[in-house]
Amino acid sequence: MIKTCKLISKIPGYYLFRTINYPRLLPNNMVFVTTYKCNSKCKACNIWRAYIKNPDEENKELTLEEYKKIFRTIGSSYWATVGGGEPFLREDIDKIIISLYEIARPKIINIPSNGSLPDITYSKIKNILKNCEDLKLILNLSLDHIGVKNDNIRGLNGSFELFKDTINKLKKIKNNNFTLGIHTVVSKYNYKEFEQIYDYIKKFFNPDSYIIENAQIRREFMNNGAYISPDKKDLLRTLNFFISRLKRDRYKKLGRLVKAFRLNYYSSIKQFIQTGQMPYKCYAGFSSCQINPYGDVWVCAIKNYLMGNLRQKNYNFRKLWISQKAEAVREKMKSANCSCTLANTSYTNMLMDTKMKFKILWNLIFNM
Repeated sequence: MIKTCKLISKIPGYYLFRTINYPRLLPNNMVFVTTYKCNSKCKACNIWRAYIKNPDEENKELTLEEYKKIFRTIGSSYWATVGGGEPFLREDIDKIIISLYEIARPKIINIPSNGSLPDITYSKIKNILKNCEDLKLILNLSLDHIGVKNDNIRGLNGSFELFKDTINKLKKIKNNNFTLGIHTVVSKYNYKEFEQIYDYIKKFFNPDSYIIENAQIRREFMNNGAYISPDKKDLLRTLNFFISRLKRDRYKKLGRLVKAFRLNYYSSIKQFIQTGQMPYKCYAGFSSCQINPYGDVWVCAIKNYLMGNLRQKNYNFRKLWISQKAEAVREKMKSANCSCTLANTSYTNMLMDTKMKFKILWNLIFNM
């Protein structure tokens, strides 16, 4: 509660940071991409190709000790996402997350995973929860269809059965600080059957939260030029269906807060589809950023504007964050007046918008 109030008190400061470049606050929302290695070969994402082309890439990843040095300089962030690729392919992923919690003390850590490593995922999550007693931990497992159709989209034989094994193991964990969610990427490969997918997930898995995202073109996904998203009309129809179901769904724990944000986020996507603009300004590079496996700091996963490399700054994030190069990138972001549907960045952007904050509060009160 104290950390939440502290975050809210910083919002005027982030507005001034974006407007007049002062005060230079550290981000409250950070994404750590710990590896590009992935055992899936998804139709909407080619990130797995990074290691196929260059097997030595794994040796270039930041080590646990390097992460600890970085964590000591990032300040006290509120929300952190620790992902990949497939993050549970890193043997030290639990140690990285525990170190992040012990050093930077984020309130919430979110882990996206393809759910294909049941035993490893279960043991790592148990260890994280054991060592991070006050942490709100969200694990989002990806599921894009039912049965072999999911295997085909994910490019991994048996991925659906592995997903079921993973979620069944994780459901045995009884911890009020642990939120077990499911995440579906809506693409041209599954939108026609999305209502069927939704009903199946709710009936057989009943997750603590259920979120969707539209398939996106991102440099880090190595999918530039790919035709992966449904047409606007089909995407709007899918969003309307999901919003109507989400409003009547009842979640517990952190799933309630996720739902409150997501209702606004999906309504914003509808506006973006129709106008090309989200209904709030982007604070990427001001209140949020992304760090890739090699220490490159980007403003976000869409633009990939490089603010600098942490190895070249002796792992001092604060020094990089206030550098001239970082300031130039922030000015570039402001001038571009860019707008996109990137969910992680949108969470922060909504908090910075007065109207959106009231809508989130309204959802928490009346749509729970």
